[in-house]
Amino acid sequence: MKKIIKTYYANVQNMGDLLNELLIRNVFGQDLVRHKPSTSELSCIGSGMDSFMKKNRMYPRWYSTALQLQSKFVNYPNIVWCTGFLYSETEDSKFIRQMEFSSVRGELTKARVEKIIGQKLDIPTGDGGILAPLLFEKTIPKEYSMGIVPHMNELDNPIFQEVKQKYPNAIIIDLTVDPMLVIKQIAQCDYIISTSLHGLVVADSFKIPNKWIKLTNLMKGDGFKYHDYYSAYGVTNEPIDISNGDSPTINQIIDDYKVIPDIMEKKQKEVHDAFPF
Repeated sequence: MKKIIKTYYANVQNMGDLLNELLIRNVFGQDLVRHKPSTSELSCIGSGMDSFMKKNRMYPRWYSTALQLQSKFVNYPNIVWCTGFLYSETEDSKFIRQMEFSSVRGELTKARVEKIIGQKLDIPTGDGGILAPLLFEKTIPKEYSMGIVPHMNELDNPIFQEVKQKYPNAIIIDLTVDPMLVIKQIAQCDYIISTSLHGLVVADSFKIPNKWIKLTNLMKGDGFKYHDYYSAYGVTNEPIDISNGDSPTINQIIDDYKVIPDIMEKKQKEVHDAFPF
């Protein structure tokens, strides 16, 4: 019998957030209903860890206090699977409720959690989005040379059309349409450049060389989530700023690509096996 998991994740029409529904239902065979951080059983893909902090930049202080009061009537913990922080450390490092950890997104989040709870965690790190290939039964054939994935808040920026003209057989991928189509379009590309974290994550999951690009500051956060994601692989990465007309060459994407396929496969198994339900 399917369990309906009380799950906290961002309520946004965006492939990265909707991966939670796709994976929990289609890979793990469970169902889910979205809950607040005060009553959830599970937090999953995304940067939702800040929402469980007493003081954070996600909510006004009164709302965080209300969540903390609500959680006192809950007799079960929130289990963290693949979640990470959105912002770098805040001055108040305390959770609003009891937390358990089956995995987190990256080593940076893991180190911060260990500091908060005062103990070491023996858990894997990795973004759950790397399980995206499990949503498809067959290999997806290539159709495009380059995929350009704007963050949802930057989708209408005309610079992406200018960048598209620099590559033969390129496609701009809209993260806000059907998430299965988005994932398929990413998999159909030989190379990916993306201002969206999950454009990069899904490209990595299909072993597609990719490059993080930066255009504006319209997305939430201070960039921590990108560095956190890459820390799971023991690598560092910095974006190429395309606001001045620059864009990475194919050779630059290949030369800068650091996620080793064998390590990706190991991470995919660890993240899959860490799912707590």
